[in-house]
Amino acid sequence: MSNELPIRLIAPALPPQTLARTTAWANFETLKANWYGDEEKVADIEIEVVSPERFDTLLKDYQNEQSLVVEQHGFALRLNVPQLKVSGVMALDVDEPKLAKTFKLRVKKVLLVVAASLSLPSI
Repeated sequence: MSNELPIRLIAPALPPQTLARTTAWANFETLKANWYGDEEKVADIEIEVVSPERFDTLLKDYQNEQSLVVEQHGFALRLNVPQLKVSGVMALDVDEPKLAKTFKLRVKKVLLVVAASLSLPSI
C-alpha cells in the first residue's frame, strides 16, 4: 500500500479546513468499515469537486466514455472494478449555506455508491 490516502478529495475552491476534515472523515469511516482489511485490495478513490456549471460539462464527457460510469444527482463516477479504482466528479456550490455539512453528506453518498459498486462494506 502506498503512503497516499486511499480516498482523495480535490477541491481547490473549498476552504482548506473543510476539505481536510472531510477527507480525514471519509478515510476514517471507511477504515472503521474494514475497507482496508486486505492491503493488496485497497480501493483507490479520487473525487474532484467542481462547480455545478463545470459538472454539467464534465458529465457529458463521462456519458460518452466506454468505461463503467455511475451517475447520480450531483456526481458521476468512473469505475474500474477489477482494479478497485474510482475517479469521479461532484457538483458543489461553494456559496452553499452550511457548506461543510453539505459537502460531508455528499461525500458519504458517493462512498455508499462506491461500497455497493465494489462490494465493500457500507459505511
